[in-house]
Amino acid sequence: MIGEPSPNPDVYYVGGAGGGAIQLVAGSKITLAGIVNAGGGGGQSGFAGGGGAGGLVIVETPVLSIGATGGIAANGGGGAGDTYNGGDGTPDDVAAPGGGSAGDSVEYFGGNGGIATSTVTDLAAGEDLPKSGGGPYGGGGGSVGRARIATYDGTFTQDPSATMSVALTMGMLTTQ
Repeated sequence: MIGEPSPNPDVYYVGGAGGGAIQLVAGSKITLAGIVNAGGGGGQSGFAGGGGAGGLVIVETPVLSIGATGGIAANGGGGAGDTYNGGDGTPDDVAAPGGGSAGDSVEYFGGNGGIATSTVTDLAAGEDLPKSGGGPYGGGGGSVGRARIATYDGTFTQDPSATMSVALTMGMLTTQ
């Protein structure tokens, strides 16, 4: 999921790939016992590539149940530092770490990737660390991705232990 290096040797800002898109459709019911992950890739080092944004997950089914080991995650990738790549977005609710620097200067560290926590309004944007000296910025972290869930009645059941780290939009299925 990490972007390809530029063929131009003068371009050093290789950002992480975006998380892509996943669509799950069923005619009766979907039960998620594992985590659907559309995490963004981490930025590449060598001067501060930004982290890739989390992707999009669409679920369309009359009934959706998310078990204790299931969930949906679309976390942003971490921005790169000058020496180390940013981390890829992971299938949990932990921010992807920004890449570091072999030196001690904070100005070369990448920002963490964006995550979402327990509520739709509790979103953490990817971090963009301020420049604090004469060197380049670290790459900013990618933003958290989105999910759209459409069920027969606009609701779904979720175990309290399930992982949900996306900006969530709910909808209702319509019949034609």
